[in-house]
Amino acid sequence: YTKSCEMGHGQSCANLAFIYGYGSGVAEDDTRAATLFSKACDSGNADGCLQLGWLYDYGMMHWEFGKGNPYVSGIETERDYIRAAAFFAKACDAGSAEGCFNLAEKYASGQYGPVQDDSRAAEIYDKACYFGYARGCSKLAIRYQYGVGAGREVWEAKKLYTKACSMGDESACGEAAKLQ
Repeated sequence: YTKSCEMGHGQSCANLAFIYGYGSGVAEDDTRAATLFSKACDSGNADGCLQLGWLYDYGMMHWEFGKGNPYVSGIETERDYIRAAAFFAKACDAGSAEGCFNLAEKYASGQYGPVQDDSRAAEIYDKACYFGYARGCSKLAIRYQYGVGAGREVWEAKKLYTKACSMGDESACGEAAKLQ
């Protein structure tokens, strides 16, 4: 991966960053991982941008999630929600469903980054849903169900809950069943 990363291949940089982050066959080096994620993101790689979004959103790297220890890492930084949103936007633009979802959450709440904008949140939840993120479908369904940032269209909400259910979101299954 090193040579490919040096040649500007973003996915190779992201893969190498995960290797350093996990310490897989190399000494764990979170600073090196962060640098490689930055290089990956600069190359348009969604994984790199998503990881940097989490770094600024939580103030620490987030790749430990799969190990059952969601926010533990050796590298920490000041939380910067505006930078986090910018990296989530880059990840979303590069095709990351999670990047879209995290960006939509920022617009939905308005507390952590962009100004609260229900219509923009709905647009981005739609993109997360399109990319296959069940929670994006569920959040968009809620917006259609109650007319928040989207027209109040119960049939569309049911369709989205059903889609989220088929993707494994169990709470969406119950919500779909409630709507007639």
